[in-house]
Amino acid sequence: MQDDDYLQFNCRNTLNDQLLEDVHVELEDSDKDWVVEHDIPIESLPYGETKPAYLLLPFPESGTFMHRDRRNECVTVCRIQAQ
Repeated sequence: MQDDDYLQFNCRNTLNDQLLEDVHVELEDSDKDWVVEHDIPIESLPYGETKPAYLLLPFPESGTFMHRDRRNECVTVCRIQAQ
């Protein structure tokens, strides 16, 4: 049996006087362990608002992911175990 994970990303539009439409979150995985099975984009994101976007990912056997915070240039590597 395969486990799936939903990831929620809270996206905020900081572009003054811009309406963002059809906002998707993309996953970069150099090891190709995580593959996006389905995504739920944000239809419309006005300036100053925060709304969630979602990704559905089958849980990989490695259970490892890395998060890079581009604002602070820090990297976090996490190990996840399915329950």
